[in-house]
Amino acid sequence: MPNCEAARESDLDRLEAIVAQFVRVFDIRPISET
Repeated sequence: MPNCEAARESDLDRLEAIVAQFVRVFDIRPISET
């Protein structure tokens, strides 16, 4: 079922985009910097 695989990829892309937005909003810095 190629549709399932495509959905998985799109979900991963969405998750990555959401995570990137959270990082930008909260301005999260690597723990190693502290």
